[in-house]
Amino acid sequence: MKKDALIHQLDYLVSSVGKHFTNVRRAFRDFDVKGPEYFLIRLLSIEGTQSVSDIASHLALTQATASNIINSAEQKGLVEKVKDPDDRRITLINLTDDGVNLLSEVKKARLERSKKILRQLTTEELEELVRIFSKLKATVVDGEYDMIPTSRGR
Repeated sequence: MKKDALIHQLDYLVSSVGKHFTNVRRAFRDFDVKGPEYFLIRLLSIEGTQSVSDIASHLALTQATASNIINSAEQKGLVEKVKDPDDRRITLINLTDDGVNLLSEVKKARLERSKKILRQLTTEELEELVRIFSKLKATVVDGEYDMIPTSRGR
């Protein structure tokens, strides 16, 4: 098979299989959380306390949309709002213990789903997949490849 045909086939397979690993609705099926709320609490777990404008920037949202997501997460007890001690005009968003616990539970549920999907593979096959996907991650996620074309049609 030619390389281009293999790439086409792999693109289809990765897209098809990837949906089962990344489908947010499935990951949260047993949790009272929506995708945007999850991304908010995940951001806070990584970056720590953030202002509303910082959250909007990190998640590529308008400030109004970010505020709506924050309000929803706050109503569920996943985050809390506090005033910035250095500038009382600024509201900061903290992750609560319930938010931390939810992240842990979602991670466990996603891992269990991954185990069910991958259990048919041998240890050697899993090692090869890890090697290949690590290489792909270095190219796509870690910035060695620009995913946004610089000009249309080229």
